[in-house]
Amino acid sequence: MRLCLLCLVSCAPLWAGIWDIDRPDDTALQDVIAIISGRFDRPTPDFYRARLDRTRPLIEALPSPPTDVDLPRLLEALPLFDDAATALMRLGKFNDAIILLDRKVLCAQQVKALNTAQGRLHHIRALANKAACLHARFQRDGTRDDLTLARITLRELLEMDTYNADAFFALEEVAWLLNPPTYKGDFGQPFPNLLDFGYRQVTVTRGQGALAQFGRAGAIVHLCRRIVHGGGWQDVDVLHALSLALWVEGRDEEAITAWLRVNELLAAGATSRVLSGPANLPAAMAVHLGEMTNRATQQSVFNDIRAAAEAWVTERNAYAGTRIKQGQHPDTDPAFWSGFGATRLPQPGVPEPEPEAPPVSTPFVVGGLAAFLVMLFVMGAMALHIGRRHPKAPTVDEV
Repeated sequence: MRLCLLCLVSCAPLWAGIWDIDRPDDTALQDVIAIISGRFDRPTPDFYRARLDRTRPLIEALPSPPTDVDLPRLLEALPLFDDAATALMRLGKFNDAIILLDRKVLCAQQVKALNTAQGRLHHIRALANKAACLHARFQRDGTRDDLTLARITLRELLEMDTYNADAFFALEEVAWLLNPPTYKGDFGQPFPNLLDFGYRQVTVTRGQGALAQFGRAGAIVHLCRRIVHGGGWQDVDVLHALSLALWVEGRDEEAITAWLRVNELLAAGATSRVLSGPANLPAAMAVHLGEMTNRATQQSVFNDIRAAAEAWVTERNAYAGTRIKQGQHPDTDPAFWSGFGATRLPQPGVPEPEPEAPPVSTPFVVGGLAAFLVMLFVMGAMALHIGRRHPKAPTVDEV
């Protein structure tokens, strides 16, 4: 049973998941450098306020309590609860979000009379979103009661779906946060981490597929989802875990880049939840990387990609903000982003491509050759004319 659970955990995200219209799929999480640098959508509060303005009236218009005739309409509206609740969560209105998710649970239970599978699915998603909301509130307020309630919520979810890997892994993190490990000196060991990796994982077996050997296959994709969509962008322990996962898979440049983001967070005042951390926390969290060479170059490249990512986010939010003020929103307009261009992001360890030669049209080449021949003919004619009007003086021998 334990082995089975470990296999399930290996493909699970760090939390039971945030389920809304913005949830990225696995293919959207492949550019790890872009994710580490922060080049992903980080909408402004206006974005979420506009989403609430759209979804809340639709939710409030639902019949309560619904009759059997209302169930199809209620089923169709269930995703709106997720969009509205997660928007409230992004705006820091956790109590309102939790109340809305509790209402969704009741609606999902009623919908089971019409469609058992869909009702169950939305019940699970409501619990998952509630656990994520409680976790986010804990991150802000540090109240252990939120973690305790998140644990109860996830256990309720597991009662409905015993082998739900997402919820199982989320419970593992809840336990980690409720009883965080204590730093006892490195002794060659990596810094205490969410993946529970030790010396063997980061040194003995490294390379593609190594994560699967330790029951953590898919950890990179799901850590990236946590960063992009689950509040992990500013979480030291999440970024440190990603650095470890990348290192174990032999993706050294990306692992170092993730650590540089950790270092950036620490310099800005963030910290790990590991107890009794050392004075030099950046160095302790880099033990798994060994002796880093070309540190100055790596830092310079990291600075470049961070600056490029922040410029991209600023431009993208400005683009979105203009259109949101005009009443547009990507939730309802499939062409919302069509006018926003994307530039290439620098990649650590990868030289910039040589600029392509400008295209040369055939008419331009033919015309240029013709002009050259005309000039050559004119110059030859002028030389011949001048030679005839000014004959060369005779030499001494000719005289």
